[in-house]
Amino acid sequence: MDAVILAAGSGTRLNQGRPKCLVEIGGRPLIHHQIDALRSAGVESIIVVAGYQAADVCHALPDGTRVVLNERYAETNSLYSFMLTRPDVGDEVLVLNADVLFHPVIPRILVRWNGSVLAYDSGSGADEEHMKVEIRSGALTSMSKQLPAERTAGENVGMIRLSGEAVTATFEAGETILAAGHERDWLASAIDIAAVGHRLQCLDVRGLPWTEIDFPEDLAHARSRILPAINATATEKPLRLIRAA
Repeated sequence: MDAVILAAGSGTRLNQGRPKCLVEIGGRPLIHHQIDALRSAGVESIIVVAGYQAADVCHALPDGTRVVLNERYAETNSLYSFMLTRPDVGDEVLVLNADVLFHPVIPRILVRWNGSVLAYDSGSGADEEHMKVEIRSGALTSMSKQLPAERTAGENVGMIRLSGEAVTATFEAGETILAAGHERDWLASAIDIAAVGHRLQCLDVRGLPWTEIDFPEDLAHARSRILPAINATATEKPLRLIRAA
């Protein structure tokens, strides 16, 4: 199992003057919380795609963390960053955004899952900033920020496990999208295409503490509410809260 953390963006909306993955939560960089959660889930191979202030990101990473550089971070998006990892990942990969603070049980379940799986929260997805998911018979059918409310089942947590042929299909879809000149597309564009021919199970993590950090108020929420909630349940086994769609 490889894990890819997409951390190339500049995070200008957060107004911290540093990459979002380096903002401090509980006295530690956000990416340290993510790496600890991945390690506790059994992931040993971690790849970080860096771009903005890449030297600072590299300096903050634990020894043994591989780094892929997206020198074009200012003019590309998550799909382009993901495509840069193609030579480095195998046929089982967990992909996550670097701006998410989450309960460690989420990657633990995704790593143990048999096949491709996406974590989503059915209690969220109303905001225009949310990456919304549409689900049919428990599997992803589409994912977009522009998804209409009547088709939205919830919000993508920003963590997805691709397995076997779905990995190849996602990279192939990404090649097609980039070749068409859509270098600012989200990874979700390629996932949507891959999901047509490869079942991508959706797991509802509603009730588990997590948050995406885009704006200063998100960071304040992560510090005051989400991290304490994670710490309060760190020794428990809240697996019952995870539900298949």
